[in-house]
Amino acid sequence: MNVEILETILERTEGCIGIFINGLDGFATEKVWRGGTPSRLDFTVAVAEYTSVVELAMEKNREIGLGGLSKLTISNDSGTFLML
Repeated sequence: MNVEILETILERTEGCIGIFINGLDGFATEKVWRGGTPSRLDFTVAVAEYTSVVELAMEKNREIGLGGLSKLTISNDSGTFLML
């Protein structure tokens, strides 16, 4: 995906500090930050770890017949992660 498109989405989304595009392997293929990479938290690690949560939710949805997973939101003291 074009980095300029991600930067446009970032700028148009109030409160958003970063956007990652990554696969189910947990590694980001593209990422952009508002105002540079934040130093207080390693969001790259959080996204990689949350990938396992996404995989589990996808598996459980299939097992109980709910269909595909369209998005998953994880909120904590540091922010909200929306995974599509």
